[in-house]
Amino acid sequence: MDDVLLEAHGYHRALQDTVSFIATSLGYENVYLTPDDIATFEAAGVTSEWDSSAICACLLLKEAWSIDPGRELPTLIPQAPVALLDIEAPNFNSFADSMDDARMKSLRPRERAERLILSNAIHLSSLHKSIIRSILSHARQIHSSLTHRVFQELILGSSEFIQIYNLEPFFDSESYLGMYDSPTLSRVHLDLLIDWLQSPGHSGVILTNRPSYAPQGYFCTPEAEIGARLVGLENLPIAGFGGLSWLSHSHGQGQEAYIKPSPVHALTALRLALGDDQEEALRNAASLAIDNNLDPSWQQLQDAQVSVFEDTTGGLESLIAAKYCLRATNIHLDTHLFGISTNHQKRRPLASIGAQIFPTLSSALKSASIMP
Repeated sequence: MDDVLLEAHGYHRALQDTVSFIATSLGYENVYLTPDDIATFEAAGVTSEWDSSAICACLLLKEAWSIDPGRELPTLIPQAPVALLDIEAPNFNSFADSMDDARMKSLRPRERAERLILSNAIHLSSLHKSIIRSILSHARQIHSSLTHRVFQELILGSSEFIQIYNLEPFFDSESYLGMYDSPTLSRVHLDLLIDWLQSPGHSGVILTNRPSYAPQGYFCTPEAEIGARLVGLENLPIAGFGGLSWLSHSHGQGQEAYIKPSPVHALTALRLALGDDQEEALRNAASLAIDNNLDPSWQQLQDAQVSVFEDTTGGLESLIAAKYCLRATNIHLDTHLFGISTNHQKRRPLASIGAQIFPTLSSALKSASIMP
């Protein structure tokens, strides 16, 4: 969705303002996370702003502690004024680049960040290290993460934030998703895509790590649905974070266990394309990927042409892994990988796993013969 179907300025702007807020709260002046910094994080696989904002908070704290070991994140808003730090902000870009290390590819982004932050931390006390670990481990928990709470209020808007979380707002803000996001497809191109999707034998699914509605009342915010409405594809099924998080919870796993690059994410999208409802799709995907149980209806995908359009490698790797799961049961997919980006730092890893690279979604759809 983000940076493919949508120019995701809302998430990026909220990330930038969250990091700037944390920096100001610690006593830094004029700290700004640049678009290039964000692209470098994403190229290294840190595609969730919940994670990148927490990582940046840890870097800011670590640097601040080098001259003032007593600095801490605020617990009250507004907070009492803090003394300014006579220190340069950490180099976010350099740190993000160091996370793109093949030796740590098996680790989740926050695990990689923790290892890197604490590997060169001579001046940090055991309490400091414990704080770093806590910030990273709670990065996705609204009640115990300052960065998560600030970011969620900015992207949802203060009034929606109150209704969803029943928490007092820190700000008085409109939704950044509504203010700053914009579709990448023109109305003409969108109509052509919808015509293709409605033709016999064609299906489409939105594959995203955005929070989304989940089965059985499992709590998750409808950010993917907001994006789908903005794009004009609200009728497409969504394989989003909410459903995958519900599935991992039901299996006793961490929230991120089955999101891309896990094969479960792409397999869920394929089941949605076959017409499963959300819960059916999730259960059938997990049954194949985890338990190696083959539902007979998977046979409908024999020799299917499947394309994925992504700005980072996660969705592409998920489809590749899903293809191998199906191949083990003698079902063949003809897969096509499309990378969408103009940023050289994001294009490099996309190309490294065999994706064709295009500057826009419309140009990739034309290459895929989805659009004339």
